[in-house]
Amino acid sequence: IEATPVPGAGRVALLRDGTGVALADRGSLRIVGWDGVLSESLPVASEYAIVGQTDDGRFLVTIADELVLVGGGRDREATGEIVRRARLAPDGRTLAIEDDESLVVGPRGDAATRIVVHRTQQPILFAWSPDSTRLVVGELDVAGTRRHVALFVVGADGTRGPVLREGTELAGPFGPSLGWLDASTIVFARHIEGGAEIGALPIDAAGRADGEESTLFAHW
Repeated sequence: IEATPVPGAGRVALLRDGTGVALADRGSLRIVGWDGVLSESLPVASEYAIVGQTDDGRFLVTIADELVLVGGGRDREATGEIVRRARLAPDGRTLAIEDDESLVVGPRGDAATRIVVHRTQQPILFAWSPDSTRLVVGELDVAGTRRHVALFVVGADGTRGPVLREGTELAGPFGPSLGWLDASTIVFARHIEGGAEIGALPIDAAGRADGEESTLFAHW
């Protein structure tokens, strides 16, 4: 399967049932199994980003910064909610939204009950844990062509752990990248001398480092 990447974040999302991925193509969202077979192609828009798959089987995307629901055998549904950037948790129900000064978390479709879990005036990266209970956050201090990032973990309930790493120069084929290996290990792509590597750091329930940092993969 070949797909033309859509500019910006949100090019790919795992299916909640673990059978494959959703790929952002120009004009359509393509659902592809791990065997490479295309099972469905949903018309969307020329440019959009995938936010995640909902608990009712639809896909939440952003089109011109508006959250829109597509797929699931139902008509497209515009929510009327405008966001800067958003990520849907693996549970398909909990949404994390970045606005100009904060990271907000709460139920999809219920903006009134969401809470601020982090305030900042710096650009941030964020990714949900597999159990949908917390996020790893990278706060960016843009310096030249490299992005130096402070990494920490925040809970969906607003609790926050200490800074795990400072001055990390994140890398990645589409820009700085971070995420989770499992519910207790964060991963990040970082610059090294002459190349890049994938680092992993185990963390405890309070978001503190819980072991030695390791390298999963390196490329020069």
